[in-house]
Order: sequence, then structure tokens, then C-alpha cells
Amino acid sequence: MKILFIALKDIVILIKDQKSLISLIIAPLILTLILGISLNSLWAQGSSDNPLGTLLVVNNDLEGFFSEILINKVYLSEEFSSKIYVELIDDESQGKERVKQGKAAALVKIPLNFSKDIWEGNPTTIEILGDNGNEFLPPIILNVTETFIDEVSLRLVASQIATEYLTGSEIESEKINLFFQKIERTENKVRIAKDLRFIKTPDTTNPISATGYYSAAMAVMYLLFNANLGGKRILLEKEQGTWQRIKTTQISPLQFILGKTIGIYFSAILQMLVLISATSLIYGVKWGHPISVITFCLVVAFAASGIGIFIAALATSSTSADSLGTFIILVMSAIGGSMWPIYGMPPFMKFLSNFTFNRWALDGFTNIMFFNYPLNNLLNNILYLVIIGILSLSIATLVLSKRVVD
Repeated sequence: MKILFIALKDIVILIKDQKSLISLIIAPLILTLILGISLNSLWAQGSSDNPLGTLLVVNNDLEGFFSEILINKVYLSEEFSSKIYVELIDDESQGKERVKQGKAAALVKIPLNFSKDIWEGNPTTIEILGDNGNEFLPPIILNVTETFIDEVSLRLVASQIATEYLTGSEIESEKINLFFQKIERTENKVRIAKDLRFIKTPDTTNPISATGYYSAAMAVMYLLFNANLGGKRILLEKEQGTWQRIKTTQISPLQFILGKTIGIYFSAILQMLVLISATSLIYGVKWGHPISVITFCLVVAFAASGIGIFIAALATSSTSADSLGTFIILVMSAIGGSMWPIYGMPPFMKFLSNFTFNRWALDGFTNIMFFNYPLNNLLNNILYLVIIGILSLSIATLVLSKRVVD
């Protein structure tokens, strides 16, 4: 009961603190608006002068009918190539290296006899290698390629059925059943080998926009500021003598820290829900399926709470917690994608982003937002965030219980 009282007290203090509310709610909304307006045309839509990324294509089916359609009518179409630069290459190994280095978004390999195998109904496989630091373009390229395969299967079978119908070789009802059976068999013959971070291709996607991206990016960054503010209160209450008075109620240091952590956790959830609701109503951002968003929020808030307490454990005073916390949060935000999308960073920065809270939180929110990913596709994100929360909270609890509040 004492633990819950401490948690509730901190939540009430935050709600009554108008300055904190302005910085934690109004500031991210304003920054989202500014960044969304200024970067949306460049960042989200792309153009021939400023493409979103590069697609490398290795075509081993030279002069093949279907490979020519895929390259010329799909990848090199005005709509696709105006957003994603398409480069035809011969060296597959060099192309894979460029993708692994983050210099290209994906590599598509069209196999030998691709068109012939489709005509004859033989199994064939298109290989797609995606940059694991690019959350957006590989799924789009994969989705476009799968759509092409579906269209080819449909038209090929329709042509065959039409021919049989004209020759009158089968009765009409049999043709209808055969039509659907052949589509399924043809689609299964043309496979796509995916070497991507993404476990499952999203069934539907939402428009990718800078406003949507920065709604999540700013929410994640300011969630850390909220957690840091909560962690700082531990040091502040030590300095003001509040902890000494609380000790008279027979509460242990561990209970005190746990109460503070719970307070940070629920205030973080409250902040995220307010920001999600505000950006949805004001900017029209579609965050994705509510259950997925809220559940992921619970995990993100836990990790942020651990970081807030951890920063307090590193600091020597409430004042130093402010400056140290701001430094850590800004560095993590810059590396983790809250200021600029990770796919636009050099390879070394992409590697460093894997060690930040922002990377895994933002990656999860944007995959739910733009690609409607279910939670089972975000198990890596959830696992990393839980590990971040447990490790930071465990270390912070040990340090604070001995050095700060005991």
C-alpha cells in the first residue's frame, strides 16, 4: 500500500506541474508539426532528384518475357522509380555487399530461366536481400514484387482457362473451379526467398509520412525526459529531507525505489496515450491497431522507466541528473532515429543504434503504424526493450538502495 501511495503521489505531482506538462506534451507536438511540415515532401514521398533509397537488380533471365515486365513495367515505372532509384547490376556479390553496408535498400535477384519456368509451370524463386537497418523500403519492395507475382499468376491462368473455354474442352462449372485451383498452384510455383529482418510481409500498409514518423519519434524521446524527471525526484527528495521523513513510516529503500518506478511507469503510459490521442486528432496520424499500439506502449514505458531510474543512479545530485539525463537522452535520440531516420544514416551509426532504447521503441511503433505489424512480428523489439528495462532497473536499484536512499 505504501508503494502505491508513493507512485500515486508522483503521478499527482506531475499532473499538477504545468511547466512539466508543457515540456512533455506541448513540446513534442510542436516539434512533430515543425519536422512533419518541413521534411514531409523530402522524407516521405521521395523524388527522382531525392530518392528514398536504391534498389539493385540482378537479372539472370536476360530477354525473358516476365523478367522484362518486372524490371521495365514495375521497377522502372515512373511511379516506382521516381521514389526509389533502380540500378541494374551484374555482380551479385558486390550488390550484396552494398546492401550489407547500407548503401542500397535491397537486392533483387531474378533467376535463370525465370520466364520459361513460369510458362511451363516449373518452380522458380526470386531472391530479395534487404538492408536490416532500413525499416521502410525492403517491405515496400517485397510487397510490390509479390503483387507482380500475384498479377502474373492471375493473368496466366486466365489466359489458359480462356483458351480451354474457346475450344470447348470442358464444361463451364469445371472451368470455374479449375480457374481458382490453377491460380493457387501457379502462385505456389513462383516463390520469393526473403532475407530480411521482417518475418512477415504486412497485409496492408498505411501512407508513410514524416508527420507520422516524428509523432512516434518525439513521443519516444520525450518519454525519456519524463522518466528522467521521475528518477530525479528520488535525488531531490533525498536532498530536501523527504526521504528521512518517509523512513519513519517503516518503509524500506527497496519499497521506496519500487514506488518511484511504478510512478514513472504509469506517468509514462499516461503521457504516451495523451500524445497518441493528440497526434491522431490534430494531425490525423494513424498509429495502427489499438491493441498492438497500447500493448507495445506498456513495454516501451517499462524500458523507459528503467532508464530514468538508471540515470538517477549515475547522477550525484538532482542538478547533475538534469544535465546528465539530457545528454544521454539527446545522444540516444540522435543515434536511435528520433532526430533522423536510421535508414538515412551511415552503416556505423546504424550499428550503434542497436544499443539504444529509441531504436527498438521507434522501430516497433513505425512498423505498427505504417505496415500494420502484429505483435508477434515485433518479438525482437519487445525482447530488447524488456532486457533494457530489467538491466537498467536492476543496476539502478542496487546502486540507489546503497548510495542514495539508505
